[in-house]
Order: sequence, then structure tokens, then C-alpha cells
Amino acid sequence: GLTEWLEGIAGLTLIHGHGRFDGRTDDGRFRVAVGDRVLSGKSVYINTGTRAITPSAPGIETVTPLDNAGLLALTELPEHLVVVGGSYIGLELGQIFRRLGSHVTILNRSGRLAGREDPDVAGIVADILRADGCDVMTNAAIASVGRSMRGILVTLEDGAEISASHILFATGRAPNTDRLNLGSVGLEADKRGYIGTDAALRTAVPGIWALGDVNGRGAFTHTSYHDHEIVLAAIDGMEGLHQWRDADQRPVTYAMFTDPPLGRVGLTKTEALAEV
Repeated sequence: GLTEWLEGIAGLTLIHGHGRFDGRTDDGRFRVAVGDRVLSGKSVYINTGTRAITPSAPGIETVTPLDNAGLLALTELPEHLVVVGGSYIGLELGQIFRRLGSHVTILNRSGRLAGREDPDVAGIVADILRADGCDVMTNAAIASVGRSMRGILVTLEDGAEISASHILFATGRAPNTDRLNLGSVGLEADKRGYIGTDAALRTAVPGIWALGDVNGRGAFTHTSYHDHEIVLAAIDGMEGLHQWRDADQRPVTYAMFTDPPLGRVGLTKTEALAEV
């Protein structure tokens, strides 16, 4: 229904394909190539989002690693699901599949889960998952991945081995900027691939804006939606008239949809003490 809705909006043309910058026209407009077609415009709004980071563990080519989309597309319930990564996506899906009946092992490279949170909060999250029957292993760095009689064999750097039927990698996301040819218009991404902006979401190149996950300012559905409100306010000349139309001033709220859920707005205790 979304495609049909967009195609029905007057003045909007929906083009399917991979777009990339292709320099500028003689009069300074931005050129964007989509296949054999080249468009041009005075303004470009980059909203390309992120993708799951491709795992790089030795031996990964011998198995079928899953990301969140691949896990949810399964038609069978994993007998033993290994979740690599102790942040929000991994913890949410780990608990879900444990309650559905899978044996779930969560492997986190660092010493605690939910690294954004204060240590006491992270400890409570770990206790909740363990109470549900998840095996939670911290300081668990993967040495290799391979095949086993049960399907997958995960070997940790300390020598421990875990046999599983499925493996989910939830180790972060990468912005979709590597194929945009940003340099052709004088724009650069940071070392992680995100495009920096000011509070109104303008990039370093006048006329180019970066919204949503690709600017690294939130990576949540609601912050992405708010990004569009910020840009509209700037375009309409309302910039600075309201603090909620400023990406630097907004208090970011978010939730981790475990059961019970975790919600937060503003600073953690650790962050607040650092500002005293």
C-alpha cells in the first residue's frame, strides 16, 4: 500500500533504483544518477538509512548467518539460537525466541549487556533474560564459526565451544553511504560512514541535507520522523523559533522492547555525573 500511496501524491515521482551523486551541472545543480537516468536539482535530501553490519568472524562463509530480517523470515523455530551481540536488537529477539521455545545463547564481547545504559540497569536486563532461560555470556569473543553435527559450531577465544542450529549477528548497523559517490559533490562521511550535519540537519555542502539513520543522530523511527519536521521548519523559515525543531536540543527518548521493557529519556546517571 505504501508504494501506491506515494505514487498517488500530486507532484511526487517515485523512481525505483540505486541513486548516486554524479557531480554538478554547469549551473551548479546536483546531478543524481539512477541507472541510465540522470536527474538534477538545487537540493538533495539524503535519507538512505542503515543496514546490518556484515559479520567477519573466521569461518563465517561456511554457515548461513542471520540478521534481524533473516531471523524473522524463518519458517521453522530454531532449536538452538546463538545471538551474537548484547544490544537492543539482539536482546529483544533473543527473549522473543526463548519464549517461543528456542534454546537461546547470547554472546556479548564486552563485560555487560546494553552498553549504553548504566551498569545497574544493564545488570537488571541480564537478570531478566537469565530468568527467562537465556544463557547470557559476557566477555565472549568469537574465535571462529564452523559446521557441527547440529549445524553450527561457535568457538570462543577462551576455547569454549557452542553448538547451535542458527546464529544471529546483531552487532550493529552501518550507514548506506558507501555507494553514494559523495566525493563528486564535495561531501564526506565520517570514519564510520555517517554524514555530519548542523542542528537543522544541513550537511557541510549547502543544498544537501541528511535525515534519518544516515546522520547518526538517533537511529530510531521517531527521531527519523522528527528529522523531517526539523528540515521542514528550516525550509519554511521557522528554524530556531522552537527548540523541538533543533536536533541539538531535542531530548531523545527510546525503548528496548524486552519484557518488561526498558525506556529512557535524557542522560544516564553516568553521563549526568560526568557533567557535574
